[in-house]
Amino acid sequence: MKRLIVLIFIMFVSVGIIFSQSVNVTSPAAGVTWNKGATKTITWTSPGCQSGDVKINIFKNSIDQANFVLQLTGPNTGSKSWTIPSNFDNGTYYIRVKTDPAETGCLGDSEAFTIGTFEPITTFRPGAVQAHFIKPPDLKMTIIPVTGPTTETNKKTLMEFKVDNIGEGASKATKMKIFMGQNNTDTWDVKALKPGRFMYKTKEVTPDYPGYYMWSAIVDENNNIGDKNRDNNYAKYKMLVKGPDLVVAFDGEIRSVITTTATVKGYVKNIGHAKSKPCKLNIYMEKKGDSQHNIPALNPGQVYEVSRGEKYYIAQHITVKMTIDSEGKVKEENEKNNYVKESIKIVVSGPYWAPNYFCSNGKSGSPLELVW
Repeated sequence: MKRLIVLIFIMFVSVGIIFSQSVNVTSPAAGVTWNKGATKTITWTSPGCQSGDVKINIFKNSIDQANFVLQLTGPNTGSKSWTIPSNFDNGTYYIRVKTDPAETGCLGDSEAFTIGTFEPITTFRPGAVQAHFIKPPDLKMTIIPVTGPTTETNKKTLMEFKVDNIGEGASKATKMKIFMGQNNTDTWDVKALKPGRFMYKTKEVTPDYPGYYMWSAIVDENNNIGDKNRDNNYAKYKMLVKGPDLVVAFDGEIRSVITTTATVKGYVKNIGHAKSKPCKLNIYMEKKGDSQHNIPALNPGQVYEVSRGEKYYIAQHITVKMTIDSEGKVKEENEKNNYVKESIKIVVSGPYWAPNYFCSNGKSGSPLELVW
């Protein structure tokens, strides 16, 4: 009989201990709304629970793993400060607090509460209705090409990245990021701005290649300041960079007399929009090999003439090849029109006809001015 009494007593004490262990979530309260970007305090009590840490799980719509959104961790002190992320969807949420490592019975769930967006606060006073609105900021990002909408290769160009607060409220300090193509080139601090104020940063660039450069910029990427309009936080600008474009042409008929020299004349023209750098012209003459000639910097439209003389003693056809800038020193608008190859006629006697020119841009004919 005594053993039975002792056994019942032990069971009673054990059950009492188990049922005395629990977690009770006291905040958020049922039906309360917590706004995104706000910092709130989650509170709970945990009588009988011995663990020194807790896991705080956030669920949307219902408490099951499929609706799990976020986990917070911290010491089992009865409270946890939480800044609600701005990327949360509006809707109904639940919070579950459980001890870590898990103890039997040591978990508890909040009542349903709401996460929503910022709403104006309206207060009422006796004798009159007065509304007080918390006015949000509105940051607008703009990209301005200071030196104009187009530029040239190897020319210093200024780009201005401007942030205006066009809202009604003051903004907090934040960041703006600058991209050229997909590359994040700069991340700059943006100071707190009052309504109507602005700040800007100027970036100096020297483009190496011709073509289009896509610039983009974003301010307050994570929306930490509660911006009124997110669409104008982003801006982009397509900048055209003009460059040189070198083509080469030569005469398709040369004359030679026994013991004299046959001369091939080559012509280099910059048909692009910017000045070129100095480079080399390679001239190949069949049976005579290659030669290399210095070509100075050429302005747009400028032509430079070179010649190479070799002795051929009989009338014949030979292959001539000319290549401009084979070393890639000049960054051109078109890199595919630098080479021309043709079979030309060496004449030792007979009438002289108007020369036929071959150009590296695929054209041929006479006079020279028409093949560029």
